[in-house]
Amino acid sequence: MDNLERQHDHSQADNAGEIETIIRTLPIELVDADLDLAREAARLKATHPIFYADCFAAALARLRSSRVITGDREFEALEGEVDVHWLP
Repeated sequence: MDNLERQHDHSQADNAGEIETIIRTLPIELVDADLDLAREAARLKATHPIFYADCFAAALARLRSSRVITGDREFEALEGEVDVHWLP
């Protein structure tokens, strides 16, 4: 069983590496979550019924005076706090 687990873990690591390589070719900026971003995400989570991961996207948009581009209706809860551009 240990051997199967090691093969599975190795396979997941390979897949994760491949996905990261693909992501790094896209015209996007990867942003580390610093303390300011984490605090703003936590504030949004505490005051709105939205997934925590989505709070990080919203917090980054807010801190950078930018917008969230999404089709996820969950972000309706953040209108007024964050500029949201709705995809069809």
